[in-house]
Amino acid sequence: MPPSTPPEWSGPRAGPAVGRADWLVRAGCVLFGIGLVAAAAAVIPFFFGVRNLPTWLNAVAGGGLTIGLAVALIGVVAAVRSRIPEEADPELYRTNPHLPLDEPVDRPRPRAARRSR
Repeated sequence: MPPSTPPEWSGPRAGPAVGRADWLVRAGCVLFGIGLVAAAAAVIPFFFGVRNLPTWLNAVAGGGLTIGLAVALIGVVAAVRSRIPEEADPELYRTNPHLPLDEPVDRPRPRAARRSR
């Protein structure tokens, strides 16, 4: 009997948590990048003798780095806690030709450790 061909597969379906997590990670990376640029703009002039920099530049540098890292980490935690594709679409998991069937896998039993006399 020839194997049946699985239906066309276009990848796992992204649920609302996956989309939100992806968006949070991207937004956090953008905020962190803005904070890095602001931190460089606040630190580099000190090497050339400039002492009076605007306060908002220090606030953007510190806030961008801190808030960006926090938002990205929240997005990573949301992505980890989101549903895996097998749970989101159980039919996809059943029709995957690369997974073993419900048969038990024959594995050799471990040998009992011999005691030395």
